Amino acid sequence: MTTETDRADKMAKTLDDLESDLQHLYDLIDTIVASMVGINRLDMDCGERNELDRAASLAWIMRDQIELIKDRAFQKNDAGAAASS
Repeated sequence: MTTETDRADKMAKTLDDLESDLQHLYDLIDTIVASMVGINRLDMDCGERNELDRAASLAWIMRDQIELIKDRAFQKNDAGAAASS
């Protein structure tokens, strides 16, 4: 028989996994953003620079959105954990 404590333990493990996955995704995209921003644009024509700038901007937005999702999700989790204590 599954108890409330068992369900809470399973949920905590799932949230820990999710938090870890979000952090890894954030780190990956942050590395991509840093690499794209650091690319030498001097040898590129205007079209190539524009494409790179668009791609870097989208990666930057993805990184920031992942950070927001992570912060919001785990603020709720921390508040729920504090309330149940």
